[in-house]
Amino acid sequence: MESMNFKTQLEKDAENIFFNLSEFAEIKRLEYAGKIKDIPVMTDNDEINTYKGKAEGLNSYSIIISFMLKDFDIVPKSGGRIYINNDFYRIDKVILEKDIYTLYLSELDE
Repeated sequence: MESMNFKTQLEKDAENIFFNLSEFAEIKRLEYAGKIKDIPVMTDNDEINTYKGKAEGLNSYSIIISFMLKDFDIVPKSGGRIYINNDFYRIDKVILEKDIYTLYLSELDE
């Protein structure tokens, strides 16, 4: 039997649980920097609710999404623009942690 290191096990767990289409993820079309891909994406509605109703001047995000680094091989940049299922967003914040991107987005009018 092949031994598995901790990082490999975490990646497998993330893919098999959080980005499993039967559990938390759903396929979304991402368009960024000329690249278009349909990939498993997890939307974090719980965290977005913590930002609603905050004091003026704090960031108010429209949506927070996460996806696996291996599924989208272009690094999204803060301040960039991204389409998700034909909706247009500004990328306010990007976090890469354990091979998972989390994007904090604000909806834009086209």
